[in-house]
Amino acid sequence: RNRLRLNPSKTEWLWFPASRYSQLTPSLTIGEEILTPTERARNLGVLLDVQLSLEEHIAAVTRGAFYQVRLIRQLRPFLDRDALRTVTHALVISRLDYCNALYMGLPLGNTRRLQLVQN
Repeated sequence: RNRLRLNPSKTEWLWFPASRYSQLTPSLTIGEEILTPTERARNLGVLLDVQLSLEEHIAAVTRGAFYQVRLIRQLRPFLDRDALRTVTHALVISRLDYCNALYMGLPLGNTRRLQLVQN
């Protein structure tokens, strides 16, 4: 055995009901502690919520990307076009591309904010 155990104080779990209107939430127990589901949790850098709307994740990604764009603007006088393109790709585009498959099927309003960063 590898003797690994879950730490109940650090454990978060989300319940994704089959129906949006489902009121039944199962209880989860680790040892003697009963865990209650959270409204949102971070997994592999993606902020998931129970509705799977990704609104908070998109807000965090766009906020971070716009911050990087502002920093890159300050570098314009010191870098040539190719260097700026490389820095932009490393700091901004990579942030937008990470787990971008999750954005498929989201409402246009959510994905529009991501598009604004690219423009």
